[in-house]
Amino acid sequence: MIGKIRTWSRTRRFAWIETQDGAAVFLHLSDIASRETLRRGTAVEFKPVASVKGLRATQVQVVPAGEHHGRVTAESAPGPATLVGNGPASGCRRA
Repeated sequence: MIGKIRTWSRTRRFAWIETQDGAAVFLHLSDIASRETLRRGTAVEFKPVASVKGLRATQVQVVPAGEHHGRVTAESAPGPATLVGNGPASGCRRA
């Protein structure tokens, strides 16, 4: 499964991954295959596993830049400035 890092807490050693369908998946530092630096928006590939508290990411690997082939990455994901409406005539505003 592919997703991107939504939030990352280095001090608490966990993150939340947002999948392509918008679901949130928990990630603990111990589940990262390599010791690459994670930042908000980093594209990752992982195996979701059901836990008592919901989905947890395992076997997490960073997707190298330029190799996402249509997967969600920081560059391809919609940003916080999503427009709502249908142009200026409709009172288009930032969400």
